[in-house]
Amino acid sequence: MKRIVGIQFCGGCNPRINREKIAYEVRDKLREQGYEIVWNRKDCDFVVFISGCTVSCAEQQSCSKPSVRVAAATVDFKEEREDKIAVEILMKVASYFGQLEKPLC
Repeated sequence: MKRIVGIQFCGGCNPRINREKIAYEVRDKLREQGYEIVWNRKDCDFVVFISGCTVSCAEQQSCSKPSVRVAAATVDFKEEREDKIAVEILMKVASYFGQLEKPLC
């Protein structure tokens, strides 16, 4: 079964983190594990919302999918160092999908 992860961005008007770097790091690690990555689409199994600031515009669109929310330097409302955000996202994805063949981080 193909596992599809969507990465959804905010508009980027006030970024306090490097959204692109985080997204590409997450994309690359997930692809290594056989996940399919889609950008700004809702036809996926899990959504990674990446917003550059705490307004969290990326998440303001209605979505009933399981997800993780990045808003500036927070992951699901927990403060995180910017260089650890991708690892936290990967752990959330791994937790949702269960056992993986290889560790993501």
